[in-house]
Amino acid sequence: MKVFTVLLLAVVLSSCGFNSGGKWKPTSIQSKEHHMFDNYFSDGIVFVVVSGENIYALTQEAGMYISIDEGATWTKTKLNGIPDTIKINDIVVSGNKMVAGTRGAGVFISEDNGKNWKPANNGLFDTTAYKLYCAQSVEKENKEGYWKKSYAGYSDSAKLYNQTMSEFRNPDFKKYITNTLQVSSIAISGKNLYAYLPYAIFSSTDNGKNWTKVSVGERLLKSGNPVALAGGKENIFAYCGSELQRSKDNGKTWKKLHIEIPPDTAYVGEGGIVQYGDKTIETIVINGKTIYAGTNNGVFVSIDEGDHWKAINNGLPNTKRISALAVSGKTLFVSPGDYMGVFVSNDNGENWKEFNNGFRHNTKVDYNCGYITYFALSKKNIYAGVWTNGQCPDALWVRSLEDAEE
Repeated sequence: MKVFTVLLLAVVLSSCGFNSGGKWKPTSIQSKEHHMFDNYFSDGIVFVVVSGENIYALTQEAGMYISIDEGATWTKTKLNGIPDTIKINDIVVSGNKMVAGTRGAGVFISEDNGKNWKPANNGLFDTTAYKLYCAQSVEKENKEGYWKKSYAGYSDSAKLYNQTMSEFRNPDFKKYITNTLQVSSIAISGKNLYAYLPYAIFSSTDNGKNWTKVSVGERLLKSGNPVALAGGKENIFAYCGSELQRSKDNGKTWKKLHIEIPPDTAYVGEGGIVQYGDKTIETIVINGKTIYAGTNNGVFVSIDEGDHWKAINNGLPNTKRISALAVSGKTLFVSPGDYMGVFVSNDNGENWKEFNNGFRHNTKVDYNCGYITYFALSKKNIYAGVWTNGQCPDALWVRSLEDAEE
């Protein structure tokens, strides 16, 4: 086992009775308690990631934990180089390298399994271009009254106008950088890094030293919703809603792909019109040339890098908004949503069965327990990160991968 040195707090949390064989066991990581009448409070696992011998679990409220003994014990930790005040949105791993996307501080990279981190944001923002944009906006207002016309009709139009023009005339570059460096998704594809910032995808071919914007399809970006990224050795996938695109040449060109997601449950909308929920791709997992997609209505697989897809839902419950998906060889794990826990397939998704022994999920006793947001696989175990409204405090569960082979 590698020796891991990190800024550790003094408290070490032990997984009571840890022995994952045969059934799921809760680890010692729990969601933050809340007032019994605070029905809208939620907490749980933001992500779980494995890097070498280190397993990291980040909670929304309680911070970051690390295990170096396959989940037997967990220690609260800090990431050296990333300030405590910075929220982490996403982390990906390739070998010893870890890349983190943050909320307002851009990208951080670790080359030693998470021991030390350095910012890597050159090219993700451009203060010179922002200064020029502000000057051009002031000039446009002076010539056309553009901004005053834009805010006309708002109840607080004068306030909005004055705030906007004040920002243009006195650019706040620190605020601009913070607002720009909102990295919601990170991916590694081969030797290249990819990051999604509001309305743009950037790539780096030199390990984050420099970033350049890639020209992905406008339709993917125009909704304003965050775009998710998934990277393999040769491909990078970008998806948002039902839109899916793939690049095979390091982001230079992109091909639009299509998954035929069937309509979700119908409901009667305004005016008595029958409507269906939006079709969405929830997650993409790459296993060589085979690609798996979890959607709002089931699991799909492509064996030709995304050009063609087929549904693989035999054995899954009717409610199957896939909230998490993981692959280990021919074994697949999914969480089909609606607090249904975990299902497993041993034949590349052709058939599914429940994998919930020991796991608190949607039952008459434990309703609203078991909404899984993240799976992670180590050499021996599968980890399931749970999001909860506080009724179910166990935030991270673990089970032996050997159990899935039974």
